[in-house]
Amino acid sequence: MALNIRKEPRPTAAKLLLYGLPGSGKTTLAATIGKPIILDVENGAGYVNCDVVEHKDVGDAEKFYGVLKELFVQAKAGKLEYNNIVIDSIDEAVRMLEAKMSGASDNNDMKQTIYNGEGAFGNGKKFMENEIRLRLFKFLDAFTKYGVGVTLIAHASQKKLLDAEGNHLDTVAPKMDEYLMNLFVEHMDFVYYLKNVEGERRVVLESDGVVLAKNRVGRNGEVSLADHDINELLLPEKKGK
Repeated sequence: MALNIRKEPRPTAAKLLLYGLPGSGKTTLAATIGKPIILDVENGAGYVNCDVVEHKDVGDAEKFYGVLKELFVQAKAGKLEYNNIVIDSIDEAVRMLEAKMSGASDNNDMKQTIYNGEGAFGNGKKFMENEIRLRLFKFLDAFTKYGVGVTLIAHASQKKLLDAEGNHLDTVAPKMDEYLMNLFVEHMDFVYYLKNVEGERRVVLESDGVVLAKNRVGRNGEVSLADHDINELLLPEKKGK
């Protein structure tokens, strides 16, 4: 059987998880990545200067998936006028998916049904993993196949995460259940932390023991957005720079 062997890198459209504290400018920054369209899942993109799918059209799981499907059909046909799909925020989208699976009307009901209460699914986290891997991630990967990037916006929180030696470290990471968070961190090409230091916006590009971050293009440290464009940070660093 003949094997299809690549002789050089073949990057696809970027899958970025961009997270930070409230007020750090996550949505505003995402609105400058390529030509974006924002899915306003959280109902907080009212002041952003780019095209936005309003909250009422993505405010529950089935509407959310319906919009993703519609955009994908356009991308596959070569008729999508955008090259970046922004989900704002992914932690709110995860809550929508949990509510859909549990049939709960509020967060308290949801915790009792999806994870451990009477009528529970059993291993609720495994059901959520399957939902994310087999449905949501398939959409994300399908977009990149047709040259459309995906940006997931998330909030930040302090977590105790294990290092390689099994020690718990206080780490800034995306604000969602640790089990589910790890799925997203593993799947995305880029996980960047946006912070505001005395009015200067900076992006952490790789984990430093305090902040969780990663990239697949060999970028190191953290940089100021006064000196770098976020679009260039999704590409390999130029040699000799």
